[in-house]
Amino acid sequence: MPIIQLMSRKAASGNAVLRGVGLLLAALLIALGAPAALAAPQKIEVAGQHLVKAGEAKRQKMWIDLYRVALYLPVRDASMRRITQKSTPKAFHIEVLYDGKVPGDIPKNWAEELIPPLPKAKAKELRRAYGNLRQGDVLLFTCPPSGPTTAALNGKTVFRDPGTGLIAGVVDVFLGPNPVSEDVRVSLLDKADESGWLF
Repeated sequence: MPIIQLMSRKAASGNAVLRGVGLLLAALLIALGAPAALAAPQKIEVAGQHLVKAGEAKRQKMWIDLYRVALYLPVRDASMRRITQKSTPKAFHIEVLYDGKVPGDIPKNWAEELIPPLPKAKAKELRRAYGNLRQGDVLLFTCPPSGPTTAALNGKTVFRDPGTGLIAGVVDVFLGPNPVSEDVRVSLLDKADESGWLF
């Protein structure tokens, strides 16, 4: 084999190794460089009623933390049937962990559940709020019995939906038969009885 060809093959092999090491280092830098996120509170108050953290999960993709979501209910071991009842107060606490730019529009699998129940103006507000999310932001969806559903960003109310359609969509995104992530669903329902669906 000509020496030039042999040297070219060795160089290509070396470059592949360097690329692999570079990717590994990049992943480590992302993990080490990301600031530690604060734990979601153990309890929150919704319309004067205290709800406890019933489950918590972190969504990851390609070893990168995207967000952490916590589910709040009147009791930790609520059944799936009770979770989906309109009369059950509930809340979802979502903290952005990703340090890059969030996609400009709501992901399709989220939008299919969250947008249809909303009037056009409210859907536009939700899309705008999503597009402005950054690392460290906290989005809190709360719903007392029979509504309204309130969405707050970093403690400031973004909008209200008079009914329970939006919170039902949030439940379906994370806990439904086709959730955004099966791992997230399992973690959130760790203490729940999954029998019975109302939606």
